[in-house]
Amino acid sequence: LKNKGIITKCALAHHADDDVETIIMRIFNGTGIEGIEGIKVKRDGFYIRPILCLSRLNDIERYLNNNNIEFIIDKSNLSEDYLRNKIRLSLIPKINESFSKDISKNILTLKEISSYDNEYFSDIVKRFIDKYVSIDCDCITIQKNVFTLHKSILYRLIRQCIFMFCGHINNVSFKHIKYIEDLSIKNVYKIIQIKKNLFVVNYNKCIKILSKAPNILDVEYSFLELIDRNDILKLKLGE
Repeated sequence: LKNKGIITKCALAHHADDDVETIIMRIFNGTGIEGIEGIKVKRDGFYIRPILCLSRLNDIERYLNNNNIEFIIDKSNLSEDYLRNKIRLSLIPKINESFSKDISKNILTLKEISSYDNEYFSDIVKRFIDKYVSIDCDCITIQKNVFTLHKSILYRLIRQCIFMFCGHINNVSFKHIKYIEDLSIKNVYKIIQIKKNLFVVNYNKCIKILSKAPNILDVEYSFLELIDRNDILKLKLGE
């Protein structure tokens, strides 16, 4: 229906509590400022979240109860087997009780502040991408000039390049970005594998992001495979 133009928007039911839980989960996973921005009100020009600003208890459930509207609570939401549920049922209430603070309100304030920073930096990153990055269907080429930029710009630029190449940034963490930065100062023809179908090669004047490893026929090539196990990044083969 979307592809046929029959449906132009899809409204999702995420609310403010979902947003807070998502931000806390991302902090646990080592997110940057971009992750602190949390759930977006609009995504891809198609998905919208019209009640993202409303809290579950004080706004949504209160309205339903006051108007005698029946609703169903998914029983799985009451189980602490999931990290999100632990955050909702245990962590947030304990913090609020222990410090007499509304952590949700403060986290949403942090979200708003970070959104301004992200908007500002994204404009700067776009200018450097236009200047130093070339993109085609097979690879992304990043000129090494970018590695002299401030890390706040550089790391965003690398993440954005991976996003443009893969269409997402899933399972690419800060440590992977650091490995790409370190690669840029190593001997040429070094290759690292960030994850399946994502390779990075160091050349004389540029770094290239590829969907598959180059043919390693030249003896100058030294192949490095990054293995991510239990949040510990290891080099499978030597340098």
